[in-house]
Amino acid sequence: MPHLATALQTEPRRTPPTHGGRRKARILVVDDNTELLSLLTQLFDENGYEVLAASKGKQAIDVAKERKPQLALLDVLLPDMMGYHLAEALRKDAPQLPLIFITGVFKGGRHALEAKNKFGAVGYFEKPFEAQRL
Repeated sequence: MPHLATALQTEPRRTPPTHGGRRKARILVVDDNTELLSLLTQLFDENGYEVLAASKGKQAIDVAKERKPQLALLDVLLPDMMGYHLAEALRKDAPQLPLIFITGVFKGGRHALEAKNKFGAVGYFEKPFEAQRL
């Protein structure tokens, strides 16, 4: 599956804030594990991305409507909804939004294939994963 930078190139650029004179892509990161959410937020921020963090699906939908991410990294199992349902809700407002799923529960090639075929996911990572692979 493509690298994060490749996925971001497929989405038309809006006018995000700049970081050191260059445009920053806006990434929505959704995970109910606060430690992982914090780690991913820090990782993407340090690499020049603007990060929108949420720990629940409803919160992510509200943030996405207001801030319009260019990519969404979604945990499959959230406290208030499945990540797949969140993906459907996000795609209502942004049909071309690139999606990457992460999971610690739904493992195996069948789940990755389903995410790719049904939701057009550009990535599917099983926890634990190497952050650099994102």
